[in-house]
Amino acid sequence: MPARRRDFILYIGDTFQRQINLRSGPEADIADFTGRFVIYNDDDSELIALTTETSGITLHNGYIEIEITDVVSSGISVAGLSRIEPADNCELPYSADGYLARYALRVESTTGVVTTLLTGTVGIVESVVEGA
Repeated sequence: MPARRRDFILYIGDTFQRQINLRSGPEADIADFTGRFVIYNDDDSELIALTTETSGITLHNGYIEIEITDVVSSGISVAGLSRIEPADNCELPYSADGYLARYALRVESTTGVVTTLLTGTVGIVESVVEGA
């Protein structure tokens, strides 16, 4: 299964929840696998790492659930990230200034085969001002 690309927006201080649906078939049977969702800084250091062993990522047959809690997202440091200008994003029209990070979603089979399922960029927005 080749890796797909999808970009996200993450607001610091908000809960980030996504369900990633897999193409149906035998390769989508990943409930017994382990998984890791990592958001990386420009210097390859980890901003956030979610695993099936700790929390934040749950693997099911046919889909994956990802959750970054508001407490975890509040602890994100944008130091070292590239500044981005307002631009469209594949989620919603993006109209706030933010920072750009990248991520990878990988799973490991019970036999030790590691597969990257999803990669992309994350637009990280420091704060949202209501009424602006």
